[in-house]
Amino acid sequence: MKSILSIFILLHVVAFGSYAQSKLLATSTYNHDSTGYFFSDSSGNFYKAANTTSAEQFYDDAVVRSITDSTLSYGNNAGNLYLSSKWVYSYNANYTQQTKYLGYLYNNLGANTYLYQTDYYFNGLQLDSSIGIYTNVITNNTYKYYNTFYHYNGLNQMDTTWTVFFTNLGVYSSSVKQVNIYSGNNISEIVEYQSQDSVTYTLDGKTNYYYNGNNTTDSVVYFQWLAPTWYKVGKNEFTYNANNQKVRKENFGFNNVTQTYVEIARDQYLRTNNTQIDTLYSQLWNQGTASYDTTIKNGYNYQSSLLVQAYGFKKDLGSVWEPNPYNAIRNYYYDMIPSHLSEIKQKRNGIALYPNPVEHLLTIQKECPGAKYAISTFDGKYVQSGLVDTKNQISVENLSEGTYTILIEDGKSISSATFIKL
Repeated sequence: MKSILSIFILLHVVAFGSYAQSKLLATSTYNHDSTGYFFSDSSGNFYKAANTTSAEQFYDDAVVRSITDSTLSYGNNAGNLYLSSKWVYSYNANYTQQTKYLGYLYNNLGANTYLYQTDYYFNGLQLDSSIGIYTNVITNNTYKYYNTFYHYNGLNQMDTTWTVFFTNLGVYSSSVKQVNIYSGNNISEIVEYQSQDSVTYTLDGKTNYYYNGNNTTDSVVYFQWLAPTWYKVGKNEFTYNANNQKVRKENFGFNNVTQTYVEIARDQYLRTNNTQIDTLYSQLWNQGTASYDTTIKNGYNYQSSLLVQAYGFKKDLGSVWEPNPYNAIRNYYYDMIPSHLSEIKQKRNGIALYPNPVEHLLTIQKECPGAKYAISTFDGKYVQSGLVDTKNQISVENLSEGTYTILIEDGKSISSATFIKL
């Protein structure tokens, strides 16, 4: 468990890649039960003027990330929205290094209960160390709960990481060490160690990585140390299409008696354009029928090459597909407008909205689920866009107070209306 936490700590360091020319403003999630879809939670992202970074789209796993200055997340408690968490991030001047983050957690009454803080220290371009601080606001107990140190080899590759953990009294608890072994620029092996005194380390587990001709991960094999022998635990295998995009991930266990791999589960990715994921099928191995059963599937919609909506489904006892109870629909909102909306020269029709003025959810008095929409201020600045949900509703809770215009395009015509956000 401690080694997993150390990896979690590392993941909070900003990772950069290719970006789309837009910012991720907000997300909203809808769950599903016997009564239908209902609002679950949402988050809003905020950016300082100096933050010129844009949303990063990962087509490999249908994930969108954005380098935000702060994020507010809201939950739904019996129909009442409440602030569930707030994350505040600090960076260097050009947003290439994250230097701090503060996490505030709130209960469903809106009271602040916990505070997490992480400080990152750099030696030039290299991450040197990080410190995690935890505060229980109720008891006013603050203590350092981990300290991580990073070491690099002669090629500036992070080869060793030490993480020291502390109890809620602020005294030493245990530590882990992770050693990365490279083959060229690729990690070929990660070895993990445990220690109770930060002096004597014992082997715990290791992971071996193998790559195909395109320099992409082909398989990952996991081991557990049971002195004096390494035992295989399992492996993941990956299959790619002609564009080097993942189309299958297989999960195998390992039988150390027969020394053979056994099927457990797999994910299959449908990519009709060989890049973006249109559908993800999650399957479990059925030992009785010696075949895979599809148990979960996710569907994805894109707009201007950005993920705007994700749907979740599962099979009921009668093997009929139904919306997943959790994360049935997830919407993504950006500070952009689909380019084709401004290019369509059709007559705009009026459309009724309610409630108007609105605080949280704007309902369109017309059947238009899945229609594209864009919201702009009176001076013409587009502040939100996406797809209308299955209840003909749009979440506007992250908009500032004021008057807005909304455009809705359902494939046949464009409708427009004005509303007031309270």
